[in-house]
Amino acid sequence: MSLYIYYLIVIWITCEAEFKNKPCYSEAGIGCDVSYSTKQDCASLSANFPELYQREDGLYPDKPSLFDLIPIEEKWTSSGKQYMYPGVNVTFKVPPNASFKTVKGFELIGRTTNPDETRCFVFSFNGSLLNASTKDVKIQFKIWAIIVQIETFFDFEVFSLPKPPENELDGMSITKTVTMNPRFDLSKPSADWITTISFYPSSIDKLIYIRFVEPPQQYNFTQFVIKLWELDQSNNDVKVVKDVTISQYEYYFHDVPPGRYKVKVEPKSTFQECFCLNSNGLCVSCARTTTRPIIIENSTTNTVTGPDTSFPTSTNTLSPVVGGSDGGTDSPNAEKVVAVVFGIILGLLLVGILAFIAYSNRRKKHDSEKIETDPFEDNAPPTSYLTIEPTFDQTGSTENAYHINPEDLVKIPTVYIVCAEDHQYHVNAVEAFARFLDSHCQCKVVYAPWCLHEYLDGKFRWVINTIEKADFVVIVNSELSYHQFKSWKNKGDKLWKSPDGSQTFDLYMSSVSQITKRILNVNNHFKCIIVHFNYTANEFSLDELCTGAEYQIPKHIHELMCQIHQMDNRRAGYDNIGFFADLIGSTADGQHLSTCINWAANFEKQNPSWFNEYFENGEQFDSGISSPSNSLGGETVIKRSSDGSADGHVRDPHQTSSPKYNLRVCRSRQNSFEDNNFVDNFSEQTQRTSDPSSDDFTFKPPSDIEDEDILSQQLRQEIYDLNRRALESQYQNDIAPPYHPSIVFRGMSQEEEIQSLGGQSV
Repeated sequence: MSLYIYYLIVIWITCEAEFKNKPCYSEAGIGCDVSYSTKQDCASLSANFPELYQREDGLYPDKPSLFDLIPIEEKWTSSGKQYMYPGVNVTFKVPPNASFKTVKGFELIGRTTNPDETRCFVFSFNGSLLNASTKDVKIQFKIWAIIVQIETFFDFEVFSLPKPPENELDGMSITKTVTMNPRFDLSKPSADWITTISFYPSSIDKLIYIRFVEPPQQYNFTQFVIKLWELDQSNNDVKVVKDVTISQYEYYFHDVPPGRYKVKVEPKSTFQECFCLNSNGLCVSCARTTTRPIIIENSTTNTVTGPDTSFPTSTNTLSPVVGGSDGGTDSPNAEKVVAVVFGIILGLLLVGILAFIAYSNRRKKHDSEKIETDPFEDNAPPTSYLTIEPTFDQTGSTENAYHINPEDLVKIPTVYIVCAEDHQYHVNAVEAFARFLDSHCQCKVVYAPWCLHEYLDGKFRWVINTIEKADFVVIVNSELSYHQFKSWKNKGDKLWKSPDGSQTFDLYMSSVSQITKRILNVNNHFKCIIVHFNYTANEFSLDELCTGAEYQIPKHIHELMCQIHQMDNRRAGYDNIGFFADLIGSTADGQHLSTCINWAANFEKQNPSWFNEYFENGEQFDSGISSPSNSLGGETVIKRSSDGSADGHVRDPHQTSSPKYNLRVCRSRQNSFEDNNFVDNFSEQTQRTSDPSSDDFTFKPPSDIEDEDILSQQLRQEIYDLNRRALESQYQNDIAPPYHPSIVFRGMSQEEEIQSLGGQSV
């Protein structure tokens, strides 16, 4: 027999105290009431409802056999506008054992981090007693609308009534959590849609169950990307544990090991089939809804699972709890046996640990006598190396028997990606580049559109904190980034505005101002990397921000990763490492990156005047900059070498480079070679394929083997020099910052400023 008791409650955050009662009705004719109130009355429920909480014989019913929390959103029209307000549908059943006969009702408490927002609900059967034919009924009611001003997490906990004393509450309740967002304006574009999520973790079953509200039909979302993220102790994202695409509105993560996690939900949208559009109808990234941290513990406590009947429900089949009595007694002999067995196991474990330590020490001593030490091993930090595992071919040969697995990196570097938003095709290419690094190149990527809420909460603070935490800052060079930087550097008054109202349009210059400050800091070896796509002309290069070399993507993705991971393929043991460039064609993210770059290149080719159309007279630069083509490269430039002394060598302004040069080496780094003429000295330098102190190096060509150019090979020497210097402590003490005569550091304000000395670089 089924009993469905449906009840509508409207909760407003502004409602005050005192219990409000509503009648409930059932098909079986069992009378019931639901009473609800706020914080000040929730602490005195037993006094307000003594007939439901008092139990003379000390017997208390078990927890409900089912507690289901289904998030909902329903439409409400106000002042001619339609909004979606969040709420929940609550379903529960009486205990499965004989204690159902003593159930008088249920207590439901909703809590947030703000104690003033606590809500309590008392469900009473009004003296009606359940019997064997009605014990399996499902009791349902709806709580709507829950009004919040910011994203809020509600914990709902349910007890059977009468409720046990405080010292006996352990294991007598079920708690589930729901993520509530402020009301959603249906006039917003689809890219802004966020949902309401309820979730339930089970440590004993090693699962996490989530359920979310389906989107409005007008957005045409049919599939959703669900990601389970592992967190560290500070609740920062570490890695994606599981990534699935579903078409329903609930999902179980099974076999979840103990740890801290977070679930992120977003609609599935691709550039080929885009569903997330902004207010201008452009395809952008979808908004994400995130749960709070979820903890899976090493627990043996029984828990009740979610509503999926295909998953076995764990319940307690013991008799009702008797207050103040023990659940049973154990034999003293049994306790002695357990203690003896535990002692034996502990002793064997201790002996095994000591034997392992002795063997390891002996093995290390033996290996140190036979294996020659790497000349740079003593100065290298432990996080700079990959683990090397021996592999053998089918013939059993040990030649080249070492293979390096990029997944075995000891440390995953944090990479902060900064770009200007030239046009939507360029933004799509940058995001595809960020996803490729994050998913396939062993990097933890920080990209502002992926953490928009944190960025908008405090832009300046977020930029500073992100730069401080990042191991590398990667600036994606483009035409707009060049113009913005030059205008800012020369104190121009041009106001750059986003043509589509992007919330992150001003991020680029906020980041660049902080980056410039750190580049000029004598005591800080700041790691800033410049990259560009093949459709960005060489004339838009930003030499002032370059602290090494500038990479073209995707052509030099492998060389870029070698610098970020501080690797050099010529070192012993690194000769068999796979190319990151191979992932461009072998992975979906890599292919998508190539596609986005091609689309952006085609857009700029077919729309040569796009810059003027987007940014109105963008070719008119502020004082001191006549044109992008000769603002830096038309004059003789003298720059210091990395050790701080000027070499006095003057670059010929009429010197031309090879037409195959597609990777820019910044002038400030050219003097790390013996001569600036790369072509004349290439044969001599390639013969010197190892450090003078070692002969154990073999040369590995760059990633673009089929179309190899001289600068790609020179870049490998450049990367090797950079990494070696970074690993030597004496270099850290002697290093001087790159000298940029075209800019002067001014003041110590919150936004550090630089200015031109008169137009063109001096």
